[in-house]
Amino acid sequence: MELINTWDFSGEIVRLQEFKEETRKEYYGSVTVKGKSRDSKEYYPKVCEVSILCKQRVWEDLTMLKECYDEVSLSGHLEQTATRTNPIKLVADMVVA
Repeated sequence: MELINTWDFSGEIVRLQEFKEETRKEYYGSVTVKGKSRDSKEYYPKVCEVSILCKQRVWEDLTMLKECYDEVSLSGHLEQTATRTNPIKLVADMVVA
């Protein structure tokens, strides 16, 4: 069994939240997307909302895209942190469309 640390998610942009400069470390903001997840073979039938963290390059691409489109496709990786409240974070590596 091969495990990979990547994800793809597409859907409607529900919320964009830019982080304040004084609290910004490596993430510039987060986007909440409402849509369906998929694996390499098919889409899963349930609709869900996910919050995704964005670094500077992805954030800039996403905010430019938001002015033109309401839907987005993102791909990224998972990061695990030592916090109790949200130990696993979705981090976007690329705006696909």
